Amino acid sequence: RPLGLKHCTALLSRAGPQPSLKGRPRPLGASAAAGCRDVMLTFLVQLSFFCLGLAGIIVSVVSFVLAGQRKLERGIEEYARAVRAWPAASAQLQSASSVALHADADVAGASPSKVELKGLSESDPFRGTKEGEILQGSAYQAFLFRAGLAPELPLAWTTLKPLEPSATPRPSTLDEPGPEGFLPEANFSRMEALSDMARWGANTTLTLMIGGSRIEFEVAPLVRSVAHFEPGGVYDRCPDLGGWETSGQKCWVYERLKALCVQVAVDASGGWRLAPRVPGLNGSYGCSYQGGSWQALTYEKVAVGPPHLDRPTNETVAFDDFSVEVRSAADPLFTALEWTYGTMSFGWSQADEDILGIVLMVLGCVFIVQPCVQFGWRFRKRQDISDLTELTVTKA
Repeated sequence: RPLGLKHCTALLSRAGPQPSLKGRPRPLGASAAAGCRDVMLTFLVQLSFFCLGLAGIIVSVVSFVLAGQRKLERGIEEYARAVRAWPAASAQLQSASSVALHADADVAGASPSKVELKGLSESDPFRGTKEGEILQGSAYQAFLFRAGLAPELPLAWTTLKPLEPSATPRPSTLDEPGPEGFLPEANFSRMEALSDMARWGANTTLTLMIGGSRIEFEVAPLVRSVAHFEPGGVYDRCPDLGGWETSGQKCWVYERLKALCVQVAVDASGGWRLAPRVPGLNGSYGCSYQGGSWQALTYEKVAVGPPHLDRPTNETVAFDDFSVEVRSAADPLFTALEWTYGTMSFGWSQADEDILGIVLMVLGCVFIVQPCVQFGWRFRKRQDISDLTELTVTKA
């Protein structure tokens, strides 16, 4: 009778720590051991094929579901609708007589300051990219107000692959000097604890003036320190993040204010207001997607010296590269960020998802059929052996 998985398990368990009648371990025969190894290896291979086939079928079903949602087609339609409505919104933003940002920092010796924002035109963010080839006929010219250097592209934007090495460069008019002296220097040694996991340094109050409209922001820290827990040993990422560890496995990361970008819209009275994109989330009027929270303030990590008594002692930072942007909430850029979840990639078309689902379904069936047939064959063989044994016993 051929060895099976159940018989091998029983043989291996008896050949282990159980002693024989003479007090010595019972050795497993060489032929039985080799047979058991083959059985176990065959079982693991068949199980692997079954798991791969099942995974392929599950992923194919997910692909079919995504295809039915028509994410790419719907995203392109919404983006094209936003582009068609953009000329009116752009003209409305350009009609703003003046845009300025006022700052009143809580720093000794600092006086209130003001910076004027300039109106700038910016090319379509999809221009010269693979996504731009899909969005043919939906190009537009953005308009915004900015002071300071153009902020760096969000990390998600780097996933855009140019069609050729000579991609369209950013316009030189965007790289103007920052508002030097607009914000005073701040030091990390003077920080107050907001909680066990956050500390704020010097604060500043920002006020945006658009035409005759006055928009006040909440008090914001010029510098801050945010803590999170890091496990010790090889999994400690605190040094890689530029932070410093203190007692209790807390990793403190120090940051400084780098940029402010807001979305605005015209209210019922004809004045300007901040335009939150998420209902019920009043602070979602920023330009940074950040998982759908739309943050207005951007902070940059700062490498500081070793802390003394849980406080850094040797770092003063300046804000000469601070930048400010004011954009219309109707800018198609924000529609693209919403539909792509901040990746600026609309994903696969319905046809591509269907093809992927069919391929994975076929592969999954191929992988899963073989172990099922093998299992059925072995079960039928064992059933025949059992029937033959019963017939022999009956005749005897």
